[in-house]
Amino acid sequence: MVHTFKAMFPRLKKINQDLLWLHILTCTVLYAKYVVEGVLPDDQEMEDTVFRLLCTGLSGYLKPEKAEKGKKN
Repeated sequence: MVHTFKAMFPRLKKINQDLLWLHILTCTVLYAKYVVEGVLPDDQEMEDTVFRLLCTGLSGYLKPEKAEKGKKN
């Protein structure tokens, strides 16, 4: 899995590898803990969201939304 992930995202090789994998393992273990405790649902939508957060971080969600025409903020 690690080799496939690195092949898909070559820029990961530039990050401190110990820190990178510690982050990934911490996130996945905590996600599993929350599912077991019933804090998070065990469904495909939640799994996809967690995977997206792992792959893109918040940058995948932090895109400014376009204001509707004629509407001022």
